[in-house]
Amino acid sequence: MRNSLFVLLTLFAWPFFLAGQQPIRISGVINLSDEYVLYLQPFDPEEGVKGEGEEIPLSAQGEFTWEYNEVESPWVQITFMPKERNRQLGASFPLFLSPNESIYLRLNYSDSTYLEPLKGSKMSGSNWALISYSTFINRSTRERFIKPKEGEELRDFLKAYITNKDALLKKHKVKNKAVIKYLEIQAYNAQLETALSNQPFPEEWIEKDMVKILSHSYLLSFYNGAYNLRQYLNVLNKGEEFNSALKKLQSDAGIIHKFVKDKRVSKALYSSLFSQFVTNYRVQDLSSLQHDLKEFQKVLSVLEDQNAAQEYLGNLQRLSYTTIGSPKPEVSFKDLQGNEKKLDEFKGKYIYIDLWASWCVPCIKEVPYLKEIEKKYAGKDLAIISLSLDQNKEDWIKKVQELQLTGNQWHLGDSDFDKIMNVQGIPHFILYSPEGELIEYKAPRPSSKAIDELLSKLL
Repeated sequence: MRNSLFVLLTLFAWPFFLAGQQPIRISGVINLSDEYVLYLQPFDPEEGVKGEGEEIPLSAQGEFTWEYNEVESPWVQITFMPKERNRQLGASFPLFLSPNESIYLRLNYSDSTYLEPLKGSKMSGSNWALISYSTFINRSTRERFIKPKEGEELRDFLKAYITNKDALLKKHKVKNKAVIKYLEIQAYNAQLETALSNQPFPEEWIEKDMVKILSHSYLLSFYNGAYNLRQYLNVLNKGEEFNSALKKLQSDAGIIHKFVKDKRVSKALYSSLFSQFVTNYRVQDLSSLQHDLKEFQKVLSVLEDQNAAQEYLGNLQRLSYTTIGSPKPEVSFKDLQGNEKKLDEFKGKYIYIDLWASWCVPCIKEVPYLKEIEKKYAGKDLAIISLSLDQNKEDWIKKVQELQLTGNQWHLGDSDFDKIMNVQGIPHFILYSPEGELIEYKAPRPSSKAIDELLSKLL
């Protein structure tokens, strides 16, 4: 793992490497036990790229240590999390590592105050500010959900994102330009997200140059950054009436092209915009789809990356598979043993597909009813396939064993079947005819009377 981490870090544009100097060291203690781990992930805010992370174990007393010899001044994201992954903690923050730096952290965590660096911690003023501001963001997020703000209270709440950031920079005498820029983007992104969740709001309550400020590659370091900026551009563009989703899409793309000058940010915004359009698109009939494909291709002309344009166009084109009477996609899946499986194996039979995942509670609730259908229609021309969307195959296999599932237990693999079929949520059930044509894009669930009535009629 250390070697792979080094390879990833060397890809980042750091100015030079340590040679024969002291290793970078992060150590400390937190009021957690060895049931938790520290997850350390390098990232490059300039490119919006994150590297492969590494888990650092905690001792029974919550102590941890990480050392590295090779790389100078990288950004790393620190996250404390339970080994069981059964909850999320408000315990994540970035650090900016300087040459020969030895950081010692004394941290206290609680579900109400989140993460606090304590007296006795040894680190630069930049890192004090980074940790403290991350905690402030977590607390503010919690507060606005527990006690929604409105009126003058909301105005003051929005202003606090900026004043708190400025106060921390002053208190800890931060001079590092990269850290200052990172905190500025983090502050305005958080302010914008809060404002967007409280629409309508007077525009003077947020920074008037919000688009210009956030049009910086550092925005991509935040998982919701590009989304927030695109939503704000959408607010700025809401005055005009559009007679079609494609006209609105064209206008939104034009706004991005006009206002967002950073190519990395505009690329992320276009990706979010076009992906959402494809996801929300509903095929009325094939002739309408062909017309919309031509119009969509025109809108995609704003992209410099023609490979990306072709990918979006292809994703929309594949939605033809969701229309009644369309043929099933010619893709391959994997069974529990890793063998390749195809829907063609059941040619001549009705195919009832259950898209599910081990973590999906509503999916699990359908399992007993699905078993009843399997039992009732055993020996009939019906194939039932449980198709897992789990990213972690071990979780899938474990859940199959736990639920004592039998029959056709398949995994999505590299098929992209869920994307081809524009599946927006699970459980999702699909029914094909013996000829391989789509009968029901959203077939009734096993727990409904409708599925029994439909199968009784067909079989």
